[in-house]
Amino acid sequence: MSLTYVVERVIYGLITLFLLSLVIFFCTQLLPGDAAVMMLGENATEEALAVLRTRLGLDRPAYEQYLIWLSGVIVGDFGVSHTLNQPISDIIAPRFWNSLALTLLTIVVAAL
Repeated sequence: MSLTYVVERVIYGLITLFLLSLVIFFCTQLLPGDAAVMMLGENATEEALAVLRTRLGLDRPAYEQYLIWLSGVIVGDFGVSHTLNQPISDIIAPRFWNSLALTLLTIVVAAL
């Protein structure tokens, strides 16, 4: 297995992740409903909904929302969970190490 092969596979993997994130993001944009209404409830005033949409960036075009999210992901900022009110990276971090250990074990078993 040469270094070129590994680099090529990493590049293909990154392209796949990018395309997958693009498809998932724009599919969620097609879902019915409004995140602001879901968070504040049906009885929320239009003013409160407008403030929340602005705070969440939902008043921006979809492509702009995606680019803002993607630029954050590139630097390691996955945003804030609206249900738990804490950074996504804090939620993912403990699970990452377990996933990494499982992945490495799988690679070892597959190689044997």
